[in-house]
Amino acid sequence: MSAIAGTPLVANGINPRYLADSSGKAVYLAGTYLDHDQIELGLADFAAYLDFLQQQKHNFTRLWAWQQTPLAAKSPSLTLAYERTGPGLALDGGPKFDLLGFNQDYFDQLRARVVQAAERGVYVSVVLFQTSYGQTKQNQLQSWSANPFNRDNNINGIDGDTNRDGIGDEAFTLTIPAITTQQEAYLRKVVDTLNDLDNVLYEISGEGPLGSSAWQSHVIDYIKTYEATKLKQHPVGVSYLSGTSTTDIFNSPADWIALYGASLNPPLAVGNKVLFFAVNPTLVGDSSSPQSVWKSFARGLNPIYKEPDSLNVGVSEGLHAAIGQSLTYSQFLNLSAMTPSNTVCSSGYCLVNPGAEYLIYMPSGSQISVDLSGTSQKFLANWFDPATGETVSGNSISGGGRVTLTSPFRRETVLHLLAQGQAPSSASIASTTSGTSGGSTLFASQSLTVSSTSNNSNRTVSAPTITPNGGAFVGSVSVTLADNTPGGSIYYTMDGTSPTPSSKKYSVPFTIATNALVKAKAFKNNAQSSEASAWFSDTGTATSFNFTLANSGDKSVNAGSSISNTLTATLSSGGSQAVSFTASGLPSGATGSFSSASCSPTCSSTLAISTSGSTPAGNFPITVTSTGGGVTQTTAFTLTRRRRLPLMAAAS
Repeated sequence: MSAIAGTPLVANGINPRYLADSSGKAVYLAGTYLDHDQIELGLADFAAYLDFLQQQKHNFTRLWAWQQTPLAAKSPSLTLAYERTGPGLALDGGPKFDLLGFNQDYFDQLRARVVQAAERGVYVSVVLFQTSYGQTKQNQLQSWSANPFNRDNNINGIDGDTNRDGIGDEAFTLTIPAITTQQEAYLRKVVDTLNDLDNVLYEISGEGPLGSSAWQSHVIDYIKTYEATKLKQHPVGVSYLSGTSTTDIFNSPADWIALYGASLNPPLAVGNKVLFFAVNPTLVGDSSSPQSVWKSFARGLNPIYKEPDSLNVGVSEGLHAAIGQSLTYSQFLNLSAMTPSNTVCSSGYCLVNPGAEYLIYMPSGSQISVDLSGTSQKFLANWFDPATGETVSGNSISGGGRVTLTSPFRRETVLHLLAQGQAPSSASIASTTSGTSGGSTLFASQSLTVSSTSNNSNRTVSAPTITPNGGAFVGSVSVTLADNTPGGSIYYTMDGTSPTPSSKKYSVPFTIATNALVKAKAFKNNAQSSEASAWFSDTGTATSFNFTLANSGDKSVNAGSSISNTLTATLSSGGSQAVSFTASGLPSGATGSFSSASCSPTCSSTLAISTSGSTPAGNFPITVTSTGGGVTQTTAFTLTRRRRLPLMAAAS
């Protein structure tokens, strides 16, 4: 993903299901986020996570607000939005907050993270207020006890819990003018901090209903009114959960709405608001997460997922791959002209531009029925296997009725139908062949395009073949063009434009190492030319680094002696990266060392364990841990320190 610069996203005047960039092109947003990453990660760790999102070709994440002290937080919070000056102590034992004094470190950190995201092509939803979490009966564990708006935590006499129920919901209504005034000052501070940045979206709260509808609308209106006096304006969104009035949320001034749920059958995007579908993968099952991405995309939604495991960001490769793949398709589709339908295709998941283009998701492969009765066009069929990255070009499909097509794959499939003579959206498809792709997928389709020049006879040059015809590649791929018409010449382009005799003439295989839409056309005098196209697109689905770890078995040793165990790290996928070794579980009086503290799989290292006279007898489970490339593997064996035989028994 390239860095974001230009102007913020705006409402799409043609298709309100999507936001749009400065050119008016619809922008589909999809990505993952870390739960409460503003408090759990330092700046360097967050940058590493953004590197991961960039590698996976995600373009969207969230930054959470955290507005309570460490007393009830999941992790210690180093920075909050308000200064802690005292006098007096808050309930957590630290100085009380001054709600009129902002902590500049908090806002500097917020800005730094949004800038880091922009540098990696990632849009950020900045969550403005913290959701109230489920309360316990123990006051010390209630999140309200740790909130600066608790009257016992600030020096300003501000009390957000006027009904004394221990929750503080009143802070997010318009019933306490002093709090509303302070919240407006906080909103101005956030806007002043981020206004010049283009990758910003604002979100009132995340993962929970917060405040009354009137309060939410006031916050949205206040941001919009204040930003109207500024250089740039940004989209503002609100969350919708069960218990929230549908009428209120859709009639609100919000530009976008985040829907929450675990449904594997998400709703159709109705079209009057941009809709995000927010899912926790653990609620749908990690194995189902990739399917929910495709289903959301085909229903006109923008998916955003909580990271399955914030300590191991690669835990769900299928989820991240599906997000990257769907983003790739969004670049080729004319999204502004496409609407979701659950009736045009029998699977119920399709984006449709009637008579021009269809994107269909088939959760289980097999057959699909598509209603093409409203058009007489012929369509190019392109099949994609999300699991392997393989693509297969199908035969030309004629419109005029409902057609039944059979997937070449036995599992989930994506089908793209494009009317012959229609060009895929040419947005930002690179024409350069330099650089290295972290993992790419080739989308190929072949068609016959007839030139209407008066010189041509009824003879037609055969369509060129593009080899390989689909499949994932890592680094680069060599592309070969061929045509079986004697005397024909092939010309090609790599920017999505239709080739002419003035384009580059094919003579030898060429290399693709980055995003490119290759079009090849065969020409011959007094014959109709024909064209083929192939989409080479970096989807971030390169095989991730992984390895297995094994040892040479259980070992026995006498006191004062040594043993060795050979550890073997075997590369199982991706490119090799260095891994390091550590051992745990050694008995007292024993020491261990590795012949190589690190190596690059496939490789081995020997663990030497030396015991002493004080090493106790018994069986000791030893665990060896190897870590590298974001992957951790372990292997275990039993070390037995033999019992010393009595002297008489030994003599006999």
